[in-house]
This record gives sequence, structure tokens and C-alpha cells, in this order.
Amino acid sequence: MLLRRQKRIQRMLQLSPAPHALTIPDLLKLLADPTRLRILNLLSHGERCVCELTYLLDIKQSNLSKHLGALSRSHVITSDRRNKFVFYQLDASFLKAYPFAGEILTAIKKEPPFTTDDRNDQAYCDSDLTRDCLCASSETKARPEKHSGTRQ
Repeated sequence: MLLRRQKRIQRMLQLSPAPHALTIPDLLKLLADPTRLRILNLLSHGERCVCELTYLLDIKQSNLSKHLGALSRSHVITSDRRNKFVFYQLDASFLKAYPFAGEILTAIKKEPPFTTDDRNDQAYCDSDLTRDCLCASSETKARPEKHSGTRQ
């Protein structure tokens, strides 16, 4: 019985992809979706809670969850659960493994939907909404600054 369980665990480990084992075509398919690019653009400023992303992107939580799941399964982003809230951020090792992805994120900041997202993000960070957000009051750890104060 124990031997059978160990073999099953070994098979599961072999089936799960290693971090950043994406092929370039698979990565480009992942980045081809405009909503995913908008998510990554916002996460390039720092970690965000699901409720913040839902508000900033003005999309339904179920739609956002689908995209976050795809990005998370591909090891593009990482998540951290705090109480009942989940915070996401870009995986730094992903950007090291695929440096052109960082260049894409830099280049898209000049495009219309992304410039609007950046303006909305800055307005959100400067507003009282960040202090009133449910996830901000329930955190157990201090969150890092969302913006360094200088925008590019």
C-alpha cells in the first residue's frame, strides 16, 4: 500500500511542470490576451489584492480569477493568502528567466488601455479607497509601498 502511494506521488511530481518550463510559443499565447497584459501591467507596480485588481480593471471577479489562475499555473505570478484575501505579485524569477517579458511590460505602458490603467492605479493609490479597502484593514503583514513616487 505504501509503495503504491509513493509511486502515485512520483507520477504526480513528474506531471507537474517545473517553474518557468514554458516554451516561448506557450508564453506568447499566455501574453497575447489583453486582460492578462493589463493584470501584469498593474502587478509591475507591486503586489495587489484580488479586490483591488477587480476594481482597477473593472472586470468581474470570476473573469479575473480565470486569468490569475492561468498566470499562476504558468509561474508568471505568485500569490500570498492573508486571512481571506489573496495578494498577487509578479514572480521575479520569471522576469529573470524571460527578460523579453519585462521589455514587453515596459513597451505596453505607452499603449492606450495601459496608460489609462496606470492613471487609474495612481489615482487609486492617492485616494482614500486604499485605506478603506477591506483587504487593507485585514492584513497581518505590512504591505510594501505601491509606488516609489516617481512614475515613468
